[in-house]
Amino acid sequence: MTQLLKQAIERLRELPAVDQDMAAVELTSFVDRFDESQLQLSNEQLKEVGRRLARKNPKTLTLKQLDVHLKKRGV
Repeated sequence: MTQLLKQAIERLRELPAVDQDMAAVELTSFVDRFDESQLQLSNEQLKEVGRRLARKNPKTLTLKQLDVHLKKRGV
């Protein structure tokens, strides 16, 4: 545990129980976000990924080709 976190916990101990509980809920919520995947796709997006992965000979581009393609589109 870092010194900063230790200091924060000491300050929290001085608060009334209700406020400590609110802080605990917030801290737990913060920690729980690290357990979640950073990338979440909708069902429609998952189907599209599956469709694209199922293609036998997908068209691929080099980074240079992609750059030229995007410049033509004004991106």
